[in-house]
Amino acid sequence: MAWNNGLERKRFESEQAKLAAEYRAAGMSEEQIQQAQLLLVTLLEGLQAIQREYPRNLRIIFKERR
Repeated sequence: MAWNNGLERKRFESEQAKLAAEYRAAGMSEEQIQQAQLLLVTLLEGLQAIQREYPRNLRIIFKERR
């Protein structure tokens, strides 16, 4: 399974919008929300790099955890 960056980015941004609304409702500041989003973007980019380098191994790792 190949990484579809456009689709994954769209899903990610949609989820981030929902999370940001939840964070605001919980009383987080905009700076805290931005820091959390930056962390998640960094993690997403790391997953993309792993998928490019080890596509078969990544599927095996996630399949074993189910």
